[in-house]
Amino acid sequence: MRPINDYVYVFDFDGPLWNTQRMFDGIVSALTEHNYIAHPEQFFHAYTIWKHKPIQERGLLSDGVAQLVAEQLHKSSQAVSELNVAHVIADTIGLNWTDAAVYGVLGQIQRGKIYLLTRGNREDQQKKIRASGLVPEYIPEDHVQIVTRKQELDFMRVFSAWGIVEPIIHVNDRLDELRMGAQAAPDGIPVWVGDRIGEAHGVSSGLRERSMAACGIETRLPTEFFGQKILRIQSIGELPAALEQTGIVLE
Repeated sequence: MRPINDYVYVFDFDGPLWNTQRMFDGIVSALTEHNYIAHPEQFFHAYTIWKHKPIQERGLLSDGVAQLVAEQLHKSSQAVSELNVAHVIADTIGLNWTDAAVYGVLGQIQRGKIYLLTRGNREDQQKKIRASGLVPEYIPEDHVQIVTRKQELDFMRVFSAWGIVEPIIHVNDRLDELRMGAQAAPDGIPVWVGDRIGEAHGVSSGLRERSMAACGIETRLPTEFFGQKILRIQSIGELPAALEQTGIVLE
């Protein structure tokens, strides 16, 4: 048995710590209430177009998606202010979409052992991290890295910059990023939250395990990386129990 603080914990933000789906539902609800959209698909279509742009070209989520929503409505002869749509989206993103269980789990881990590695537009990510209240109470400010890409070399660079020497428990909702993290730190434990596979099999980052059959993909998913079994959980609230099964216990 090993104490929980014998490890360091590297969390992805969107998904594991920030409930992105609840945020999307909140944005759709707010846009609908303001009569800016009639169907959720109008938002998600615009978001998908924005998401597939290179991070350096996206700009803020609120501005980019608002522009695309306004363009869609203009084509259907509906006039809407792009600025107003952007304000509604920005205000909704600025709310706290962190599930309550996250605070309980992080509170069981020594503050100096928690790191946050997230990818996206810096201003968007900073706004969400600030709204979550996780930094600096649970995660030191110098333990946060916002990057524009996540490849094996990026994980190695960040882990080295942090000076991490302990084995890493890497918590992510994307299987492809867990694999790259495991290549960078093969002595750690990968923890997969949910069923998002990421960019694989020629499919965009939205690929999920449950949609593989519909996409005509029959590839068997890995159960371990470099000899380390992949722990699977549906939410962060399940993390302590999953770790306990591997012999990691609360002190």
